[in-house]
Amino acid sequence: MKIGITGGTGFIGQYLLPELAPEHTLTVITSRKGTEGLYQHPNLSYLTAPYDREGFRRAFEACEAVVHLGAKRSTPEREKSITSYFENLETTEALFAACAELDIRNVVSISSVAVYDAGLLSPCPETQAPSPRSNYGVAKLAIEGMARLYNRRCGMRIKSLRVAQVLGLGERGGYMPAVFLERCLRQEKLSVYGRGTGGKEYIYVKDVVRAIRCALEAGEKCGVYNIGTGVLTTNLELAQAYCAAFENAAGWGLLPDRPEEKERFYTDVTLAERELGFRAAYPLCAALADMREALRASRALIS
Repeated sequence: MKIGITGGTGFIGQYLLPELAPEHTLTVITSRKGTEGLYQHPNLSYLTAPYDREGFRRAFEACEAVVHLGAKRSTPEREKSITSYFENLETTEALFAACAELDIRNVVSISSVAVYDAGLLSPCPETQAPSPRSNYGVAKLAIEGMARLYNRRCGMRIKSLRVAQVLGLGERGGYMPAVFLERCLRQEKLSVYGRGTGGKEYIYVKDVVRAIRCALEAGEKCGVYNIGTGVLTTNLELAQAYCAAFENAAGWGLLPDRPEEKERFYTDVTLAERELGFRAAYPLCAALADMREALRASRALIS
């Protein structure tokens, strides 16, 4: 299959390209002028072009499917205004329009569980009315609506994957899993607010890649799909798992005077299993063990 990819040089992309390249022909559109340090394979080409309608048309003219990873991510600064995410909507509209013109019907678009209110009852199915928890979620929900419109008007088969919180090496700092990993590698004590009973659903980046592959192979399917493990992990459980996986002798400690996180949200993932054939293969402990072995192989972790 000839597959076009946006955002292929980002966090998920660095795992996706090695997974797909041995079996498929990949075209990655990028704003970077050089490819030094990027993943290389005979079946993979990088094309420097703007993220606009003409750029997408030129990059993906010979493609049969497209994976849309490229987007501005949520940050505290961007959350101050919904306008910070307008570029995501404009880019996605340009991509969908280009795919419609090129008759590329099979499109996988990465969405987020941020389209749900974290206070909803869990496990939350795709049929639950969305209620975004952030401006980022509002923008993602608007993109899902755009996908439905193109599916209906243009006969496209866009699949919007509502991905849970992603774990993996290379994820940006600031999120609890990344902070826990950094502290474990330095053998520093992990701090958990309150009693650590709040929590969320996590998914390993390699499972996200498998979900994208499954969605590509289910070319005639379309709609929204929860992509996760269907398991709630509390903040205390997360800290304990990291300490065990990375043999952090400093351990963890509760900070009872700090505000308890109230979120306890996870999704119903049965639709993705039924229609896409996807089921997460890495429970939390297996994901952390795989990360540990990767660090050891790169000599970033010595033990």
